[in-house]
Amino acid sequence: MRNAIASLLLASACGGASESPSPPAASQACVVFDEARGRLLVFGGQSAAGPQSDTWLWDGSSWSRAVGAGPEKRTGSAAAFDRRRGRIVLFGGDTGSALLGDTWEWDGAVWTRASGAGPAPRSFHRLAYDAARERTVLFGGSTGGSTFPGGTWEWDGSAWTQAAASGPAGRFLHALSYDEARAAVVLFGGFDGASPLADTWEWDGAWHTAPAGPSARDHVNLAYDRTAHGGVLYGGETWVRTAQIWAQVAAPGPTAMNGELTFDTVRGRVMLYEVPDSGTLKLWSWDGAGWSQEYPRR
Repeated sequence: MRNAIASLLLASACGGASESPSPPAASQACVVFDEARGRLLVFGGQSAAGPQSDTWLWDGSSWSRAVGAGPEKRTGSAAAFDRRRGRIVLFGGDTGSALLGDTWEWDGAVWTRASGAGPAPRSFHRLAYDAARERTVLFGGSTGGSTFPGGTWEWDGSAWTQAAASGPAGRFLHALSYDEARAAVVLFGGFDGASPLADTWEWDGAWHTAPAGPSARDHVNLAYDRTAHGGVLYGGETWVRTAQIWAQVAAPGPTAMNGELTFDTVRGRVMLYEVPDSGTLKLWSWDGAGWSQEYPRR
C-alpha cells in the first residue's frame, strides 16, 4: 500500500500537476484566438530563459499547456485563425540564431508542419485571415540585416502564392488585421529600417491607400472588434478605427509599449497579451470603452 501511494505521488510530481499553472512571461510571443475551440493560444516568445517552444491555452479562467511536439523555439512569429478550415496558421520567426520560413497548423490537438516552398524566412511579420477571400495574408517582416520585404503572400491551406510584389513599403513591427465591415485587411505603421511609419492601407486582393490616423509608430498591433464593429489598435496608446476613421481613446490599463491583440469570439472582446517592464504576464480585455485586467485577477 505504501509503495502504491509513493508511486502515485511520483507520477503526480512528474506529470501535469507539477507544471507551472501559467506560461512564462514571454514577450514577442505569438497570440491568436482559436475560434473553433474557444481558446486563446499563446506560442513561443522570449522569456528570461530564452526563446520558448511551448503552446499554452487560456479558456477565460485558467491556463493549460498543450502536450506533444510542435514548432521549435522562436520569437517574432505570426499566426492567424483560418475560419474556413478551423485551424491556426503559423509562419516563421527567429530562434535567436536563425530566421525560420516554416509553416505550421494547429487543429486544437496537434501541430502539423506544412510542406512546400513559401515566403523567405523572416520575423516580426504579420498574418491576417481574409474571410471574404478565404486566404491567410502575410505582409512584411525582417529577413535579416536591413532587408524588409514588401511583397504580399497568401496561404490557401495547401500552398503559398505571392499575391502582389508592390504596394506598401517593406516594414516590420507593423499592425495587420481583417476589417469585417469593409471586407479588407488593414495595415498600419511599422518600421522601414530608417524610421517609424504612419500610413494606413487596405487589401482586398489589391492594395489601396486609406485615410491617415495615428502618428508614425512601430511595435503596434491591431484586432477587429466584432462586437463594436471596428478595429482596436494598441502600441502604448489605444486607438479605434470605424469606417476608416481613426480616434484615440483615453483608456488606462496596459502599460507595455506593445501588446499582442486578438478577438475572443466566445466573450465578444478584444484580448491583449502583454509583458510590461515588471516582467509579469498580463491579459486584458477591451469592452468597447476601456480595458479590464483578466489575468492575473486583481
